[in-house]
Amino acid sequence: MTNPIAAAYRGYLRCFSTFGRLCSGPYHGVCELLGVLRNLIGTATVDAIADATFLQVDRQATRAGEVYRGVGVAIGVLGVAILFSALAPLMFMLSDGAAERIGVAKVVLMLALLALLLYGIHSQLRSRWIALRRQAERLRYRGLRRNIEALESLEGSAQGLESAEAHRLAMRLALQAELEQVLLGDSSQIAYNAHKARQYLHIEEFADTLGWIGFTMALAAAVLHLFWHRPILIFFTAFVPTLVGGIHGINQFLRIRELAEHHGKMAERLIAVAAELAAPEAVDDARLVVLARQVLQALQDHDAHWEEEVARHALKAG
Repeated sequence: MTNPIAAAYRGYLRCFSTFGRLCSGPYHGVCELLGVLRNLIGTATVDAIADATFLQVDRQATRAGEVYRGVGVAIGVLGVAILFSALAPLMFMLSDGAAERIGVAKVVLMLALLALLLYGIHSQLRSRWIALRRQAERLRYRGLRRNIEALESLEGSAQGLESAEAHRLAMRLALQAELEQVLLGDSSQIAYNAHKARQYLHIEEFADTLGWIGFTMALAAAVLHLFWHRPILIFFTAFVPTLVGGIHGINQFLRIRELAEHHGKMAERLIAVAAELAAPEAVDDARLVVLARQVLQALQDHDAHWEEEVARHALKAG
């Protein structure tokens, strides 16, 4: 016996595949038109900042990321506002004059959405964000990498000379200080990852709570509509679920759940290294280099994962 849920899934695939083939020509035509439009408006150049400190580049990278993500959030909010404008005259039984004014506002919102998309294309926000963040991370871990290589170069060299031993000790202390600065300093990577994991988890939990509240309101309004026929109920049965869906769409664009999981794992990975460094047993030079390389590898893995996630941040109108 065929499972109706599985049959519905297969039907969904066949239906959309068929319509996808039928719409393939118009779709690629629109893509070509957008490509022409992109060439007409041009794109801004993305250049590396010369002779800049980590803090300077980091601030600019953070701002570029906030602007790009802000454009995505604004597009989601505008989409919900456009739908509200379309439903408002019916939900609130507005007069013809009020409905006409809301219609004008709806057109303005659509034009604003288009302007945001074109701004994102022209300014190359995502490319600028990636380029600045790459440069910032190179500057941030340059000292750690340099100290690792310096201490490694002393391994296997002749020991016993007082000057050589003093130099080795200085290199070891420099590497320890750099590790402590990265892991536990003012810009502690552990504290940052732990904070981000909690922040993103709270956002996801709040969105899930809103989802259940929205579903409950929509279900209650649908039941009430069986006995009390009022246009205002459209607000709860149509707009509220769309609003909740818009919030989930924004969170999906921001990759909230994936970021929460990744930051949590990153914090655990670095905490394990920090615990070994803080252990009463002395860590010899070879082990210190291994731990430092583990931290550096974790940071590089984090950067690679971040870049992969950013590559999925695609601005879309729908």
